[in-house]
Amino acid sequence: MRKISKTILAKDRVASSRTDLSLQRYHPITPEQIREFEKGLVGSVVLPTDPNYNTDRQLWNPAFQDYPEIIVYCETIQDVRASLAFARAHDLWVVSRSGRHSTAGYSVNNAMVLDTSRMCYVTVDPDTPMAYVGPGTPFKVLNSVLDSYHLHVPGGACQDVCVAGFMMGGGYGFTSRLFGMACDNVLGVTVMLWDGSIVIADDTTNPDLFWAIRGGTGNNFGVLLEIRFKLHNLYEVWGVHIKWPLDRAAKALEFLQANYMKDGLSDKFGAYIFLAYQGDQKVLLVSALYHGPEDEGRRVIQPLLDEPIGGHMENSKTGTYQQINSWLYDEKYDIPVVPDQAREDKQGGYIARQLSQDEWQRVVDYLDSTPNAYGAVAIEPYGGAINRVPFGKQGNAFIHRDVSMNFYVDVFWLSEDEKDVVVPWLDGFMQMMTDEGFFIDRCYQNYPRRTQLNYRWLYWGDNFNSLLFVKQKFDPQNFFHYQQSISPVPDDAPPDIIRDKSTPFFSDPTITYQSYSYP
Repeated sequence: MRKISKTILAKDRVASSRTDLSLQRYHPITPEQIREFEKGLVGSVVLPTDPNYNTDRQLWNPAFQDYPEIIVYCETIQDVRASLAFARAHDLWVVSRSGRHSTAGYSVNNAMVLDTSRMCYVTVDPDTPMAYVGPGTPFKVLNSVLDSYHLHVPGGACQDVCVAGFMMGGGYGFTSRLFGMACDNVLGVTVMLWDGSIVIADDTTNPDLFWAIRGGTGNNFGVLLEIRFKLHNLYEVWGVHIKWPLDRAAKALEFLQANYMKDGLSDKFGAYIFLAYQGDQKVLLVSALYHGPEDEGRRVIQPLLDEPIGGHMENSKTGTYQQINSWLYDEKYDIPVVPDQAREDKQGGYIARQLSQDEWQRVVDYLDSTPNAYGAVAIEPYGGAINRVPFGKQGNAFIHRDVSMNFYVDVFWLSEDEKDVVVPWLDGFMQMMTDEGFFIDRCYQNYPRRTQLNYRWLYWGDNFNSLLFVKQKFDPQNFFHYQQSISPVPDDAPPDIIRDKSTPFFSDPTITYQSYSYP
């Protein structure tokens, strides 16, 4: 006597109980077709009338409210292939997501969401050293596993972010000045294309895709199935918080930029820098990590503590990278403290030239005018290994190399009335940074904003035409797309939309497929 799998029985019960026919309003899909599709998955399907639908459709930022007709949680490569086939058969627009952290809401739509968060694994080869990492792996898992081997790859300070979207947009972390962006530490990737075929991309196989996917962002070329990361020896690090009152922030920021960023004293120093409320006071806070012993780290930061800079070292701690990353970013300070369910908008830009104390005072003064307690400035110091990666074909699609920092502003709101105040304040901040010549004409593609109509130039500059060649080669039908995906500038675009006039780096139309590409 053969027992029927409990998983199959559970899926069949759910499928049989569904009365939702919402898909039929837009696409000729019957409940029987949904049932047959889900039975072939190791993963699962969520439809609009399922009890957990509202949780499953939601991104990290509730400002974006989309209502997918179908969400597919993929657990295997075959799940991804079956999902793409189902989407092609029923003309469904697909976006893939891993960690739900797209700051502009681009990892959800109103058709099919292909979720790879269950494709979560880390396999380490300590002798190489390298790691094979699934696209849905969050950094809290990756860092924990790598700590066990005393190894490391640059990752996001926010531990709920998953590797796929983070890496494809660049990927900044505490150790990026020492080891580069996450995309600079990739040895190879495995990608499923629109038709279900599978390709590997690395230095020798499909090198154009390998170049493009490191900085070209997700939902452009295919579904990322695996990343192979180069690893570095790193285990115990030192973390420290340094604080200034707002009336001393401008001088400190001038000194920080001159000595700890583009031309920094030590690549071993990495930080996130905040101007925001801490309690009922606005402060400048540096959350820093140093790869080395405490006494060595103290010598590096001592100029920040001495007069006339005069920072106050609030506390410090030594531990593994995972421990210190969590302590710096999650446990010790939440700056500013933002209520649950607050909506967020953000925008930033890159600063390349040294700003004077007076210019930094303009920044501090604008932040001081924040209309609620949640407006904040955040700075990611560049320099070091980030800026040593070459431009053009010899590097990768991440173009933001010759800069001091990524500077961005966050606003949050709880009501529409509050939104009507804080979003114009953010717009005014960005306008001031542009008008004063503080920003160059570049923005970090991992922090997109829907109002950035000139995004092709801001995110990719002279790399755009090369990215467009790769996009049209590997996704000729533009199957993967979203509001700011790689696409030609429309013929009727206004003249202030900048066109890349460069010649693409690539011209080879050949795609190398894996032997197991098709069933």
